[in-house]
Amino acid sequence: MTREDRESRILQEVIEKRTVSVNDLAKMFNVTMETIRKDIASLQEKNIVAKNYGQVSLADPYLEDEFLKKETQDLAAKTKIAQTALGLIPNNAVVYLDTSTTVLQLARLLSLRSNLTIVTNSLRINEVLSNNQNDILMTGGKYRDRSKSYYGDWTIRAIDAINIDIAFLGGDGLSADGVTIGSYGELTVKKEVIKRSKKTALMVSTSKFMKMGKFTYTNFSDVDLLITERELSNDEKLRFPKDFLLMN
Repeated sequence: MTREDRESRILQEVIEKRTVSVNDLAKMFNVTMETIRKDIASLQEKNIVAKNYGQVSLADPYLEDEFLKKETQDLAAKTKIAQTALGLIPNNAVVYLDTSTTVLQLARLLSLRSNLTIVTNSLRINEVLSNNQNDILMTGGKYRDRSKSYYGDWTIRAIDAINIDIAFLGGDGLSADGVTIGSYGELTVKKEVIKRSKKTALMVSTSKFMKMGKFTYTNFSDVDLLITERELSNDEKLRFPKDFLLMN
């Protein structure tokens, strides 16, 4: 296993477990303590993880709040979805990441990539990617604290100027024909992103199938694929068009 592979695995372990001991990581990868400390130091330099008293956790500038609580819900499913999404991103691509906490897990994995242009209206994602080798473009706009994100006319104008290769979007639930959210401000932002993207991927855990937000921001016919954490049952597949691409 290369150093880059170990760093990716370390990050995945920390995302899933929130805190992992340095000793456990060394045993997991069958390497010396010196080697694992160098791997952790590399991730620390990128502001991805923090180490304290032999424990490794995510580097996070925010105190416990509503958004962070939401971020930790269904974490294993979100991490699985993010790992699948990571394989869809070609080198040198222009990538859009929205404000979803599932998409946030993809942003953490992208900290280990380079030569991408990443566009986002999420303050959290901008913070996660603040020290990496990708170009990060923040849309700006009117700030919404509940989602740690920006929206409004300023945001729309910024997105309208960008040619996006692939966009990753989340949602609060599903309607009969599309993905729903609870924020009207996010509605117009997501619609503009879909319009400006060559390919659009929905990152939605199956726990959202039983929920529905106030607003449907896209029909399934207007996006390219849905990424979930597991294979769907035959009954679940009936919710989507026959030619809709499902990944897990």
